[in-house]
Amino acid sequence: MQPKQTLSATAISGQTFDYIVCGGGTSGCVIAAGLASIPDVSVLLIEAGRDSGLAPDVLVPGKYVKQLQDKDENWSSLEGSRLEGVREAVNYMALARGPAADYDEWVKMVGDDGWKWENIFPLMKQLKDFDPKLPAYLERFAALRAEDHGVFGPLKVGFGDEVVPRIEPFIQACFETGIPLCPDINSGNPVGVG
Repeated sequence: MQPKQTLSATAISGQTFDYIVCGGGTSGCVIAAGLASIPDVSVLLIEAGRDSGLAPDVLVPGKYVKQLQDKDENWSSLEGSRLEGVREAVNYMALARGPAADYDEWVKMVGDDGWKWENIFPLMKQLKDFDPKLPAYLERFAALRAEDHGVFGPLKVGFGDEVVPRIEPFIQACFETGIPLCPDINSGNPVGVG
Protein backbone atom coordinates (compact mmCIF):
# COMPACT_ATOMS: atom_id res chain seq x y z
CA MET A 1 0.00 0.00 0.00
CA GLN A 2 1.41 3.37 -1.01
CA PRO A 3 1.10 6.40 1.25
CA LYS A 4 -1.88 8.69 0.82
CA GLN A 5 -1.67 11.02 -2.12
CA THR A 6 -3.93 13.93 -2.96
CA LEU A 7 -4.28 14.21 -6.72
CA SER A 8 -6.15 16.41 -9.13
CA ALA A 9 -8.50 14.96 -11.73
CA THR A 10 -5.93 15.85 -14.38
CA ALA A 11 -3.24 13.83 -12.60
CA ILE A 12 -5.28 10.63 -12.74
CA SER A 13 -6.75 11.11 -16.20
CA GLY A 14 -6.28 7.97 -18.29
CA GLN A 15 -5.30 5.78 -15.33
CA THR A 16 -7.20 2.67 -14.32
CA PHE A 17 -7.86 1.39 -10.82
CA ASP A 18 -9.04 -1.94 -9.50
CA TYR A 19 -11.48 -0.16 -7.20
CA ILE A 20 -12.90 3.34 -7.05
CA VAL A 21 -14.50 4.33 -3.76
CA CYS A 22 -16.80 7.34 -3.99
CA GLY A 23 -17.02 9.34 -0.78
CA GLY A 24 -14.25 9.95 1.72
CA GLY A 25 -16.29 9.80 4.92
CA THR A 26 -15.67 7.28 7.66
CA SER A 27 -17.13 4.36 5.70
CA GLY A 28 -15.43 5.27 2.43
CA CYS A 29 -12.05 5.69 4.11
CA VAL A 30 -12.35 2.37 5.97
CA ILE A 31 -13.39 0.54 2.79
CA ALA A 32 -10.63 2.14 0.73
CA ALA A 33 -8.01 1.34 3.40
CA GLY A 34 -9.17 -2.27 3.55
CA LEU A 35 -8.99 -2.66 -0.22
CA ALA A 36 -5.63 -0.89 -0.41
CA SER A 37 -4.16 -3.37 2.08
CA ILE A 38 -4.58 -6.15 -0.50
CA PRO A 39 -1.27 -6.69 -2.34
CA ASP A 40 -1.17 -5.53 -5.97
CA VAL A 41 -4.57 -3.81 -5.78
CA SER A 42 -4.95 -0.17 -6.78
CA VAL A 43 -7.62 1.95 -5.12
CA LEU A 44 -8.84 5.44 -5.87
CA LEU A 45 -10.78 7.24 -3.14
CA ILE A 46 -12.57 10.30 -4.46
CA GLU A 47 -14.15 13.15 -2.56
CA ALA A 48 -15.15 16.65 -3.58
CA GLY A 49 -13.25 19.54 -2.06
CA ARG A 50 -9.80 19.94 -0.63
CA ASP A 51 -7.81 17.50 1.47
CA SER A 52 -8.93 18.02 5.08
CA GLY A 53 -5.35 17.40 6.19
CA LEU A 54 -4.65 20.90 4.93
CA ALA A 55 -7.51 22.48 6.88
CA PRO A 56 -6.22 23.67 10.27
CA ASP A 57 -9.72 24.31 11.60
CA VAL A 58 -10.64 20.68 10.91
CA LEU A 59 -7.69 19.34 12.86
CA VAL A 60 -8.62 21.02 16.15
CA PRO A 61 -11.68 19.69 17.97
CA GLY A 62 -14.02 22.49 18.91
CA LYS A 63 -13.24 24.65 15.89
CA TYR A 64 -15.95 22.96 13.83
CA VAL A 65 -18.11 26.09 13.85
CA LYS A 66 -15.84 27.68 11.25
CA GLN A 67 -16.39 24.67 8.99
CA LEU A 68 -20.15 25.16 9.24
CA GLN A 69 -19.76 28.79 8.19
CA ASP A 70 -17.40 28.13 5.26
CA LYS A 71 -19.41 27.76 2.04
CA ASP A 72 -16.44 26.14 0.29
CA GLU A 73 -16.54 23.22 2.70
CA ASN A 74 -20.17 22.98 3.78
CA TRP A 75 -22.93 22.58 1.24
CA SER A 76 -25.53 23.69 3.82
CA SER A 77 -26.08 20.13 5.02
CA LEU A 78 -23.96 17.60 6.82
CA GLU A 79 -24.48 15.15 3.99
CA GLY A 80 -23.10 17.72 1.56
CA SER A 81 -19.78 18.44 3.23
CA ARG A 82 -16.84 18.64 0.84
CA LEU A 83 -13.81 17.28 2.66
CA GLU A 84 -12.27 13.87 3.13
CA GLY A 85 -13.83 12.80 6.39
CA VAL A 86 -16.97 14.71 5.36
CA ARG A 87 -19.42 14.77 8.25
CA GLU A 88 -16.65 13.84 10.64
CA ALA A 89 -14.81 17.00 9.61
CA VAL A 90 -17.85 19.20 10.09
CA ASN A 91 -19.20 17.61 13.27
CA TYR A 92 -16.19 18.42 15.45
CA MET A 93 -14.32 15.17 14.82
CA ALA A 94 -16.57 13.07 17.04
CA LEU A 95 -17.32 9.40 16.68
CA ALA A 96 -20.44 8.33 18.51
CA ARG A 97 -22.59 5.23 18.43
CA GLY A 98 -26.32 5.50 18.82
CA PRO A 99 -28.17 4.22 21.87
CA ALA A 100 -28.46 0.43 22.19
CA ALA A 101 -32.24 0.85 22.43
CA ASP A 102 -32.32 2.42 18.95
CA TYR A 103 -30.65 -0.60 17.36
CA ASP A 104 -33.00 -2.93 19.23
CA GLU A 105 -35.93 -0.87 17.92
CA TRP A 106 -34.68 -1.39 14.35
CA VAL A 107 -35.07 -5.14 14.93
CA LYS A 108 -38.78 -4.62 15.57
CA MET A 109 -39.13 -2.44 12.47
CA VAL A 110 -37.30 -4.67 10.00
CA GLY A 111 -37.68 -8.08 11.63
CA ASP A 112 -33.96 -8.86 11.48
CA ASP A 113 -32.15 -9.81 14.69
CA GLY A 114 -28.85 -8.91 13.03
CA TRP A 115 -29.53 -5.29 14.01
CA LYS A 116 -29.72 -6.06 17.75
CA TRP A 117 -27.21 -4.06 19.77
CA GLU A 118 -25.62 -7.26 21.07
CA ASN A 119 -25.09 -8.44 17.47
CA ILE A 120 -23.94 -5.19 15.86
CA PHE A 121 -21.83 -3.92 18.76
CA PRO A 122 -18.94 -6.38 18.13
CA LEU A 123 -18.91 -5.29 14.48
CA MET A 124 -18.68 -1.64 15.50
CA LYS A 125 -15.72 -2.47 17.73
CA GLN A 126 -13.94 -4.18 14.82
CA LEU A 127 -13.85 -0.86 12.95
CA LYS A 128 -11.94 1.01 15.65
CA ASP A 129 -8.32 1.26 16.64
CA PHE A 130 -8.94 3.20 19.84
CA ASP A 131 -6.28 5.01 21.85
CA PRO A 132 -7.83 5.43 25.33
CA LYS A 133 -5.36 8.08 26.54
CA LEU A 134 -7.37 11.00 27.90
CA PRO A 135 -6.12 14.57 28.07
CA ALA A 136 -5.72 15.57 31.74
CA TYR A 137 -8.55 18.12 31.56
CA LEU A 138 -11.04 15.38 30.55
CA GLU A 139 -10.10 12.74 33.13
CA ARG A 140 -12.81 13.80 35.60
CA PHE A 141 -15.48 13.72 32.88
CA ALA A 142 -14.81 10.33 31.30
CA ALA A 143 -14.57 6.71 32.44
CA LEU A 144 -13.93 4.68 29.32
CA ARG A 145 -14.22 0.90 29.51
CA ALA A 146 -11.76 -0.97 27.32
CA GLU A 147 -14.37 -3.62 26.48
CA ASP A 148 -16.50 -0.97 24.75
CA HIS A 149 -13.80 -0.12 22.21
CA GLY A 150 -11.87 -1.95 19.53
CA VAL A 151 -8.11 -1.70 19.18
CA PHE A 152 -7.21 -3.42 15.91
CA GLY A 153 -9.58 -1.83 13.37
CA PRO A 154 -8.72 0.40 10.44
CA LEU A 155 -10.32 3.56 11.91
CA LYS A 156 -7.93 5.30 14.33
CA VAL A 157 -9.85 7.03 17.11
CA GLY A 158 -8.70 8.90 20.20
CA PHE A 159 -8.65 12.23 21.98
CA GLY A 160 -6.60 15.20 20.85
CA ASP A 161 -4.25 16.99 23.20
CA GLU A 162 -5.62 20.44 22.52
CA VAL A 163 -8.12 21.79 25.03
CA VAL A 164 -11.54 22.41 23.50
CA PRO A 165 -12.34 26.05 24.32
CA ARG A 166 -14.84 26.52 27.16
CA ILE A 167 -15.60 22.78 27.51
CA GLU A 168 -15.21 22.67 31.30
CA PRO A 169 -17.64 25.54 32.03
CA PHE A 170 -20.08 24.01 29.54
CA ILE A 171 -20.00 20.62 31.27
CA GLN A 172 -20.32 22.29 34.67
CA ALA A 173 -23.37 24.25 33.44
CA CYS A 174 -24.91 20.97 32.26
CA PHE A 175 -24.43 19.47 35.73
CA GLU A 176 -26.02 22.53 37.34
CA THR A 177 -29.12 22.14 35.15
CA GLY A 178 -29.50 18.46 36.02
CA ILE A 179 -27.95 16.89 32.94
CA PRO A 180 -26.07 13.80 34.13
CA LEU A 181 -22.51 12.80 33.33
CA CYS A 182 -22.16 10.30 30.49
CA PRO A 183 -18.69 8.83 31.05
CA ASP A 184 -18.59 7.17 27.61
CA ILE A 185 -20.94 8.13 24.78
CA ASN A 186 -20.06 4.90 22.96
CA SER A 187 -21.25 2.56 25.74
CA GLY A 188 -24.75 2.09 24.30
CA ASN A 189 -26.24 4.66 26.67
CA PRO A 190 -25.16 8.10 25.40
CA VAL A 191 -27.54 10.06 27.63
CA GLY A 192 -25.93 13.02 29.36
CA VAL A 193 -22.85 15.14 28.85
CA GLY A 194 -19.27 13.99 28.74
